[in-house]
Amino acid sequence: MQLADECWLVAHDDVTGRSLLPPRIAGVAAAAGLMCEMIHARIVAIDSGRFAVRNRKPSPDLLQHTITDFLMRESHPIDTWLRFFARTAEDDVAKRLIRRGVLEEQRSRSILGKTKRRFVPMAATRAAWPTARLAKRLSRAQPVDSNDQILIGWLDAVGMNGHVLWDDPQQVGSRYLEHIVAHLPGDYRTLCAETKTLVGQIVMANNV
Repeated sequence: MQLADECWLVAHDDVTGRSLLPPRIAGVAAAAGLMCEMIHARIVAIDSGRFAVRNRKPSPDLLQHTITDFLMRESHPIDTWLRFFARTAEDDVAKRLIRRGVLEEQRSRSILGKTKRRFVPMAATRAAWPTARLAKRLSRAQPVDSNDQILIGWLDAVGMNGHVLWDDPQQVGSRYLEHIVAHLPGDYRTLCAETKTLVGQIVMANNV
């Protein structure tokens, strides 16, 4: 799975697929996950507070290719792009996970006749793995690879620390998380800081 796929799974219930974040924050979280993925894939970097496309070769991943196309056409501050991609990011990643056989789409009708969609994990154990892996490594202060370091930075930025570290009575995992976040590489540190600020603005405006 790609990095944003794991972000999506951490942010959703591993059985029902229900989002664990309020709608507005869930969109921003998915968008931030995608941009972390784009940096990790060396397609995008951050230059003077803006995303800069570093690799213009078409990506075999449709979602990455679409994001690259947008970034090549226009230049905006990071928070503007996060707000823009947040409109569809949660569904975009879910659809990619469907194509990879991780999720399935279920439809139902409400009493008023409106169709509701849910993206439900095909296997709870697979969906729960990213959260379980991070919880284990953080609570035991185990070394993390670059992928998990970025995921942990994303966790902190979108306010999901408590979801992963729900059983951390000695605060070992919390202190280790703070250490990892403090040592994020520059581009990820910038992106996570921008994400954290945007999430804070949404919460303060009571517009979740």
